[in-house]
Amino acid sequence: MLLYHPLTDVNHCMYRLLNLTLHIEGDIQFEKLRVVDFYYLFPHLLNEIKPWPTDIKKFKKFLPSNKKSFEHISNKKKVFFELNSIQKQAIAILVSKDLINIDKIKNGVVSLNKEKLPEAIYNELGKDSFSKSDCFSILTDALINSNWNGKNGLKLKTGLLEYRYD
Repeated sequence: MLLYHPLTDVNHCMYRLLNLTLHIEGDIQFEKLRVVDFYYLFPHLLNEIKPWPTDIKKFKKFLPSNKKSFEHISNKKKVFFELNSIQKQAIAILVSKDLINIDKIKNGVVSLNKEKLPEAIYNELGKDSFSKSDCFSILTDALINSNWNGKNGLKLKTGLLEYRYD
């Protein structure tokens, strides 16, 4: 039996990263993009961000319904760690295609070269139904702009990254 999951597909990861960076204003820290990409893959896990950040409280009503997902993730931190290598491969490929700025990524910042994005890819991303959803707005408008560091930051609330030394 052959099983497929977009988690392990570097091409799907490139698609997700392009879709996210295209809809985010300005540059983004790679670390933050990794977290947002994780929730792009597993939007039902947004409900596990506890407590929900007060600075983005208005987005809470748009969280995916709490229906049981067919995917059971017993250790989301481990899955997030495994996703890291796929994300780094995807970024490396996008850098090699000159779609991501190489100088900025060396400093941990992802900057999409929008003018170098082929029109066919741009059009395909424009057709993506998920990017028109409330859940996608949570990712690109709320999580991106929410407090990131410290005791009240998303690093702690998601449980995906170390936050102690921020």
